Amino acid sequence: MNRFTKLEFLTPAKFKEFISLEKGMVLCALLQPSHLMNRVLQDLVAVAQSYEPERLQVKVFDPEYLPHFAAEFRISGAPAYLVFFAGVEQRRFLGIADLEDLREIIAGPAFDVTGAHL
Repeated sequence: MNRFTKLEFLTPAKFKEFISLEKGMVLCALLQPSHLMNRVLQDLVAVAQSYEPERLQVKVFDPEYLPHFAAEFRISGAPAYLVFFAGVEQRRFLGIADLEDLREIIAGPAFDVTGAHL
């Protein structure tokens, strides 16, 4: 994998277009600008580099549109991580996640953090 992987920040319009065409797995992060954001972005890049792009795409919701995405996905705060497959949300994780947490989120079953099936 390319060690210089860059993350794409998605606006609502870009997300809608992207997710409607994507047939594989996508991890999207909803992040609030903070002193921890750079560490989280580094972990997201590390996750993206550990998979072939055909197996997993890693994207970040543009923080400028945080209220929009929070309302769209009924999320009360950030950070939050959503996993989609073929354009459909499969699972989510709410709260701070490190590299190992991100790997577990990707590998986990199609359940949200409460254990209730989506």
